[in-house]
Amino acid sequence: MRDVYIAATTPAEKKAAAEAVQKHQTQAVTHVHLGEWIGVSAVRSNITTPAVPSPVTAFWAVTKK
Repeated sequence: MRDVYIAATTPAEKKAAAEAVQKHQTQAVTHVHLGEWIGVSAVRSNITTPAVPSPVTAFWAVTKK
């Protein structure tokens, strides 16, 4: 499909090739956006060192039943 778009010489041919690519992309779903996530943190007021963002979520004082 890329080759067809590259070989297209008129705007109409390019549009048709682009539409074919878009149609293919809707049929071959590679990822789905399921929502957003925002990491939150809290630091006590008497701590002077700035908080360093962590790449993982740590659940402190969580117990399992």
